Amino acid sequence: MDDKLELLNELHEKVDNIALQIENTNKMYFRRLSQDKQKEELISHLIKGIENELQLPLFKDLITVLDRIEGNAAYNNDFIVSLYDEVYDILNSKGVERIKVSCDYDASLYKVVQKEDIESDDDEIEVVEVIRNGYTFNNKILRYAEVSVLVHHQVCQEEQEQELGEEYVD
Repeated sequence: MDDKLELLNELHEKVDNIALQIENTNKMYFRRLSQDKQKEELISHLIKGIENELQLPLFKDLITVLDRIEGNAAYNNDFIVSLYDEVYDILNSKGVERIKVSCDYDASLYKVVQKEDIESDDDEIEVVEVIRNGYTFNNKILRYAEVSVLVHHQVCQEEQEQELGEEYVD
C-alpha cells in the first residue's frame, strides 16, 4: 500500500510540475504576444509619423496652389474652378480639411489680420470676413484661418455721460 501511495504522490508531483510548466509556457506566450503587439503598434505609429512628416510639406504647397487659384482673376473660369476642386478633393482625401469659419471668434482656429473696434452694448469679437482659408490635418492646425474682425466694446455709463456732457447722479 505504501508503494501505491508513493507512486500516487510521484504521479501527483509530476502532474503538478507539468501543470506549472504549462502555466509558465502560457504566461511566456502571452507576454511575447503582448510584446509583439506593442512592437507592431509602435512601428505603425512610427510609420504614420514618417508619412505625415513627408506629406506635410506637400500639403502646404498644395494649399499655396489653392490660394493662388483663389487670388487669380480667372477664378470664375469653369476649368480653373474644376482644377481647384480637384486639388482640394485630393487634399481632403488625405485628411486635410478647410477650417469652417463662423461669426463667433475662435482663437484656437483663427488668426486676426484685420481689426476694427466699435462701441456696442456688449463685449464680443465678431468675424466679418475670411481673408485666407485655414486648414487642419488629422485635427492639427496646418494653417490658421486669417480673418477680419469687429471688436465690440461696451461703453461704460460714465464714459457715455462724459461724452454727452452730463454728470452721473444716483
